[in-house]
Amino acid sequence: MAMEPGPIRICIQPHPDRRVANGLPLYISYVEYFGDDVSGNQSKAWNKHWNQYLSHRNLPRHTIGSEFHVHLLSTSQDLSIPQQFRVFKKIIESTKCHPIQTLDSLTGKHIKLQLVLLSAAADNPMVSELASHIGAKGNYYCRKCTTGGTDEEKQTNATYHTLFS
Repeated sequence: MAMEPGPIRICIQPHPDRRVANGLPLYISYVEYFGDDVSGNQSKAWNKHWNQYLSHRNLPRHTIGSEFHVHLLSTSQDLSIPQQFRVFKKIIESTKCHPIQTLDSLTGKHIKLQLVLLSAAADNPMVSELASHIGAKGNYYCRKCTTGGTDEEKQTNATYHTLFS
């Protein structure tokens, strides 16, 4: 069976990202976002606030976790991690059309950077909050299924068997 030629693809020159760079070298910088709730007190009293951190993922693997490569983005007692992340995401997305202009440390020439969010890491409770997950104490396991029910319903034989079937 002979293969038929596929559609002809026309390569657009220059690449659309080159237009926003205005002739300067354009680089992609991958960043990792991390958010967590912490206490600001040194005493035993819990003074909850939320921190956002950023690390640069283009670095060599053995240096990524170093203290000086993790940067504090913001901290707030009033704005939760999803609310703070929304602002950070807008900044990331804005670099697609308006890259950050900076100097290349090796050449001393101007370059432009686009930021790309590679991953958003968090511990289990924070991931549940980011995903709007109710957790293990909810009456239903998710918003879409009807498995579960109130505590009284869960103690009946019919509901108990639906949980484990």
